Amino acid sequence: MKIPTVKYNGILVIPGLIFILGSVYVWGGIALDPEGMEYYLSGLSLSESFKLFGNYYLAGIGSAFLGLILWTIFGLRDKLSAGDNKKLVILAIVLSLFTCPIAWILTGLQGVSLSALLALQYFFGFLGIILFSSSLSSILHDKITLPKFRKKHYKNLPLVLAGLFFFLLTATVGKVILGDIPHVGDGVIQLLQSKMYAMGRAFVPVPDNIEFFFDTFLAVSGGKWFSQYPPGYALIMVPGVLIGHPELINPLLTGITLIIFGLILKEFNLSRWWVVLFIISPFIIFMSGSFMSHPATMFWGAAGIYAFIKSNRDRLSWLIIWGLCAGLMFSTRPLTALFFNLPLAIMLIRKRIGMGILLGGIAAIIGSLPFFLINKATTGSFFTAGYQAAWDGASGLFFGRPQWGPVHTPQLGFLHLFNMIRGLNTMLFEIPLPALMGVGFWIIYKVKKDWREWAVFSAGILSFAGYYFYFYNDMVYGPRFAYTATFPLLIITASGLRSFYRHLRDKGVSRKSCILSFITGFSILTVLWIAISLPARAGLYQNRYRDIDNNFIDIVKQNKISDAIIFLDDYPSTDRHAKLFSLGFTNRQAWYYSWRLSDDAVNSALANLGIEPDEAYGRIIPLDKIGLELNKFWGNPRYSPHPAEDMMRPHIPLKQGLIYMNPLIEQNDIIFARDMGKHNIVLSRAFPGKELYIIYLEKQSLRLQKVEY
Repeated sequence: MKIPTVKYNGILVIPGLIFILGSVYVWGGIALDPEGMEYYLSGLSLSESFKLFGNYYLAGIGSAFLGLILWTIFGLRDKLSAGDNKKLVILAIVLSLFTCPIAWILTGLQGVSLSALLALQYFFGFLGIILFSSSLSSILHDKITLPKFRKKHYKNLPLVLAGLFFFLLTATVGKVILGDIPHVGDGVIQLLQSKMYAMGRAFVPVPDNIEFFFDTFLAVSGGKWFSQYPPGYALIMVPGVLIGHPELINPLLTGITLIIFGLILKEFNLSRWWVVLFIISPFIIFMSGSFMSHPATMFWGAAGIYAFIKSNRDRLSWLIIWGLCAGLMFSTRPLTALFFNLPLAIMLIRKRIGMGILLGGIAAIIGSLPFFLINKATTGSFFTAGYQAAWDGASGLFFGRPQWGPVHTPQLGFLHLFNMIRGLNTMLFEIPLPALMGVGFWIIYKVKKDWREWAVFSAGILSFAGYYFYFYNDMVYGPRFAYTATFPLLIITASGLRSFYRHLRDKGVSRKSCILSFITGFSILTVLWIAISLPARAGLYQNRYRDIDNNFIDIVKQNKISDAIIFLDDYPSTDRHAKLFSLGFTNRQAWYYSWRLSDDAVNSALANLGIEPDEAYGRIIPLDKIGLELNKFWGNPRYSPHPAEDMMRPHIPLKQGLIYMNPLIEQNDIIFARDMGKHNIVLSRAFPGKELYIIYLEKQSLRLQKVEY
């Protein structure tokens, strides 16, 4: 096929640019905060949504219509064959459908229409980038001379420098944006868990007056107080805790993971320049700067994949390394590890590497020992995890009534899978075209896929597909349960983009035009990434992400507080949960009642039993009595908590204080505790001589007040 003339392609730049501009306008306005948009949509009618988002409808539909007219007039059909058109269009349609937030659709017609607009813009963003970059490359074809790239020996020093750069980048993000503290409950409790391990303890004694320190993610069992989470990440964080910088562990692990990414690219004969895919992902950048366990899971998965790829019948030592990494990954996030490594094990069975499977299996058992040994130390059983101890034996797996939340069904499992795919497709790169396009190119354009590629692809897909059976799903810096999948899927993305390049070359497009097209498209997306995506994400995550304030500890330091108890104004539902737990309810029972009955219902039930509500804490009341009284108010709207009671005013969760505390409560100079009103006097008497303060939020500003009881 002949390369199109400059004149012809110069005209085709115009519809491509129109598609891109319309897509960017809509994407930048409504797509960067889908959770926030959900709240807007839930309170709007269809007509109100058209009025509020009218500019986006006009710009999006108008640009698509105008671009299509110009595209039809000047004809893209002469540039690509009909078969190529069909493949690209089908791929664009499928990937664009996986950009619609289910939560928007569930709000009604207003959400459906806005979701359709968003999908439309991702579709035209996809086609616009291809059309614009390919057409512009033909304009520049005779005007630019590309440097001649000589094939050199694949050296590892650039990869090491890239890893160092990424370590510094994510550490800076962790400090500047996230304040070097965990912002999600999981990270807070795993930091506390790591402090226990640093003390040589798997658990600490349950503190007296547990209601002041109770947290749903900390199990209380047999006089032991311990984390519900597997030990893998907390153990890795111990060196950081010991040197006083646990915030550096995830950036360090991710920097090493980047180096492994480059080494695997070498194994697949892919250019090391594809490491840029890893570096430019906001999802990876912000997660790596956090205290979540997912970067550690990715690290073990990446090391395991590299060892797996290097292995064969004559190099069984690599399979031992793979097995050890799989076991340590299991000790960090068991469900992810099982499904991630399942296709790798199946591939080994197909290759009939029997001794390797045996050795890898033994190594995997050794790597998973921390999980089972910590279980034994905390719950008394090798096979009962902390999660089960915290939630009355519930694991959250399979269908039925979970430990909390709605009943898990097959339909809900599919919704979770859709949300994770949508999250990857929109948040992996945060650009106005589907991020999984490289994976799509690999599927439709990679002619020969060797078994190693299939293994990597399967590991990526199954690592989050396993969460179909898990009752819960959310977005934390992105689709966090699919975070580990980004590593193998980025490898497939690099292979897919190279396959697309080779496909264009096979169709007669010159090497120079192909390279210019890739450079043009990547440059446009990089500008959007720097100018729009990163600032938007940084603004969302900085300071009070998930109600954890970066500047919280400053007010304590500025007032030179020491030897004190500081009470925190936590959410009403969690205060009620803690109170019910102290009355003898299990964690699971307390959760159900705390979300379905108000404080008035609890206080009225206690009054009916002749118990003063403020004196009820710590009293173990027979559940048949208190439960019977509470059930009298069940279903009565008057005694149901307000749906938005936790959001009616700002609160400071107890987890904010747990970040800075020693797990042994009595050893803390400053004790952070839940504000329980008049009941606070009980804790003050337990620690005589300590000054008493309350920190609360007023108009989004922290306020410190000294109190007496």
